[in-house]
Amino acid sequence: MMEKTTSEDQGSANDNYLLTSEEEHLSGLYQAVNVARSIDVGEGRKHVHRLAAGRIFKKRILGAISIAAALLIFAGMWWWFGRDGVESVSEPQVVSKAVPERSDKALLVLSDGSLVNLDTLNMVQLTDAGLAISSSKGSMLAYESGNSTDNATQKTNKVIVPAGGRFQLRLSDGTSAWLNAASSLEYPVVFGKGERIVRLSGEAFFEVAADPKRPFIIETTSGRIQVLGTSFNVSAYQDDEFMETTLVSGSLQVVVPNGQTSRLSPGQQHKLNQRTLDQTVNTVDTKFYTSWRDGVIYFNRVSLKELAVKLERWYDVQIVFENEKSGRLIFSGAVENSRRLDFLLTLIAEASGIEFKINGKQVIIK
Repeated sequence: MMEKTTSEDQGSANDNYLLTSEEEHLSGLYQAVNVARSIDVGEGRKHVHRLAAGRIFKKRILGAISIAAALLIFAGMWWWFGRDGVESVSEPQVVSKAVPERSDKALLVLSDGSLVNLDTLNMVQLTDAGLAISSSKGSMLAYESGNSTDNATQKTNKVIVPAGGRFQLRLSDGTSAWLNAASSLEYPVVFGKGERIVRLSGEAFFEVAADPKRPFIIETTSGRIQVLGTSFNVSAYQDDEFMETTLVSGSLQVVVPNGQTSRLSPGQQHKLNQRTLDQTVNTVDTKFYTSWRDGVIYFNRVSLKELAVKLERWYDVQIVFENEKSGRLIFSGAVENSRRLDFLLTLIAEASGIEFKINGKQVIIK
């Protein structure tokens, strides 16, 4: 499901929603994904244009939110709603040159500083500090479990995932980590007998191998997360306003720079303002914060400018707004980020009436 309003209209639009909570709204988006995967692109587009022209949606559901455009597209974005009255959907103005495509890729920094391009390797065995490392091209990096020798525990590796990429690795203790675009993780080649400490920049999902005697510690610029054995997501991009830690199973503790601590239970999310250090803990539906591992991103009532930040990371592009009003348009929906950038931008343009131009790695939104 995808919704489009302006930020000025958002309050009155929300007043007319009959959804009982934000979670119910997000659940509808999640269900829409499964429906959308089975629908033909061309037929879905024609069907939604007919819906928009016929005012089929009932006022008891949408209230004052009428349809400007709606799209039901296979493996892309689903259900867009506008608020300014039913209009015919004009063709978007699109200029494209060298459209960027996203792919899973990463760079490995070995303990001696040498660089390995992981997206060019294909089932290659590497070694560092005597430990075997296997790599599958553009897919996964795996470290064999090893003994805690002084030499191995003093050596660190770092995986860097650039904008437009995504990568998975399995550490020597059996912990798995999925790194999102524009993220990096630094870790020992082999963990020692004490705390298992890694350093994260960006976003990652972890499934931590249980070891009560060796707590697993994730250090970020905005805090420290301590776990024993659990699965959770951490989003800690330095240029984002908030650091979000979402617990799926197990338990963990978040320690912020001012020394305050918060312990989470499964289904809870810790949200830290990285500038003011204000923090909250809320119960959430975790799938909306972890589904990026499977290539699906959900967003709920965010501005196009906020969405543009995510698109910049996924596709390694720069997005420029010539019209600030366009950046204030509000959207909700789901995106399967294996789609080409021009495909997603065309859907946004059809739903909102904006115009855009792609020139290499720069996108201009008018």
